Amino acid sequence: DLAVCSTPEYIFIADIHTGSFYRFDKSGKFLNRIGRSGQGPGEYSQALCFSVDDINKQVYLIDSFVKKILVYSYGGKYLQTIPLEVPTYMFVKNKDLFYYYDINYLRSKYELYQADLKGKVIKRSQTTDTQKTNFSLQMPIFYQYNGNLYYKNTASETIWEIDYSLNKKPIYKIDLGKYGKDRDERGFEMQGNKIRSINKENTITLSDFMETEKYVFISFSLGNKDCMAIYDKKNSNVQIPVSEEGYGLIDDLSEGPAVVYRSNVAAHCTSTVSNELVLVLQCGD
Repeated sequence: DLAVCSTPEYIFIADIHTGSFYRFDKSGKFLNRIGRSGQGPGEYSQALCFSVDDINKQVYLIDSFVKKILVYSYGGKYLQTIPLEVPTYMFVKNKDLFYYYDINYLRSKYELYQADLKGKVIKRSQTTDTQKTNFSLQMPIFYQYNGNLYYKNTASETIWEIDYSLNKKPIYKIDLGKYGKDRDERGFEMQGNKIRSINKENTITLSDFMETEKYVFISFSLGNKDCMAIYDKKNSNVQIPVSEEGYGLIDDLSEGPAVVYRSNVAAHCTSTVSNELVLVLQCGD
């Protein structure tokens, strides 16, 4: 599985399975590798996610299991390590502050954290509803748009707008009606040494949000099918694109296949370019 971030000049790609991070130019030419797994200085044990600071030309790799962020130059030079108070899979950098969530949020007193660039926690906040479950394979929804943070954990039906002082207000409420999943009835099975969720055929599990000025793109699973919904903010209606290719958006240049926006630990696609939606097509056997 790949994670991708696009900037005006470069494309950054992470191979999640091998824990490798690369930089390419916009023509696809390989430029350099960023960081290396290991136990030495400037190395990471298992980095799953990354973020790009295109202003300062720096790349941040999150080594969740040892609670740290490693900072590299675009050219791959190691710059510094920033400690984290709790493990996280995602963070947002705003000016001289970091914002991140605790991956153990369902069992923790605090959920969101504000820290300086040296990792010192300035403020903590539990920002969502009363927790209803102790275990989930889903990741929280956490994104930045229009000068604010947006957050939803899997125990909540509300997406909260969070300002940079960690004050909150509800902005969206997700009502899945009869298609919602009772998490107490959610099934799991083992595949080798991994746990996999078993989705019932007619139940919906939310995956992620991506927001623009006019629309909100919502990725979700219907049973075991990946789907996408598009919320029109002006008309307050929701459409689910469906074609012969399946659920999702169709590439109108090549007439398919249908693609679904997803942004999670296994397939993270972001862009620093205005009005650019990045999608990665991966071929199966």
